[in-house]
Amino acid sequence: MPSPYCVRHPPKALCRGRTGWRLGECHFASGSHSSCRPARSPNWKRVLNFGEIPMTETNWKVSLIGIAVLLVASVSTFVGQNRETEIISSAGPQAPEESKATLGPGNQPETDRPTLQLRNPRYQLRRGDSFELNFPYAPAFNQNLTVHPDGYITLRGVGDLRVEGRTIPELTQALRTEYSKIFQEPTITVDLKDFEKPYFIASGEVERPGKYDLRGDTTVAQAVAIAVG
Repeated sequence: MPSPYCVRHPPKALCRGRTGWRLGECHFASGSHSSCRPARSPNWKRVLNFGEIPMTETNWKVSLIGIAVLLVASVSTFVGQNRETEIISSAGPQAPEESKATLGPGNQPETDRPTLQLRNPRYQLRRGDSFELNFPYAPAFNQNLTVHPDGYITLRGVGDLRVEGRTIPELTQALRTEYSKIFQEPTITVDLKDFEKPYFIASGEVERPGKYDLRGDTTVAQAVAIAVG
């Protein structure tokens, strides 16, 4: 019966002799003690019987290298995920900054951008303007109207209608819509009588200071000449 002090792995094993554990070949004596003879092969050093797989020094090194590689891969993956998280986090708050760029002080839209202007804009009604409405097929509804200070007019048989800021074609269409409640496809014409004309004011050392109508393209020199007389 083998001695309990000998780790079985013939012909080379770890055996316990008188001087301690050694790598060699175990020889069992008749008693309960064993003797150990050193192995001749240099490849078997520090052999451990770990289950059914002998763990040599080379196997230990390979295992350690594998563990190190796994640790490095895990750290790299963790760092990469943190890096992606930082990129997403840093990119997140930039959206409000971009939206703020389009707003001026007090979160009001900026008006510095150039706006499109009509080449030949139509006149828009203002407060105090007066015009005449004509109904060719219903003369009883003919009327002269003046835009009130609040921008409204009072129509006969219809009521109040806001007209400030509208052009003559827009006013005509609005009147047809209102009077279609009374007439079927009414015919209406609008004749603008009095309106705010372009003007300039001459003041200072001129013979006739005051307000003058601005007709056509008038230069500053021409305006001074008009005021001087």
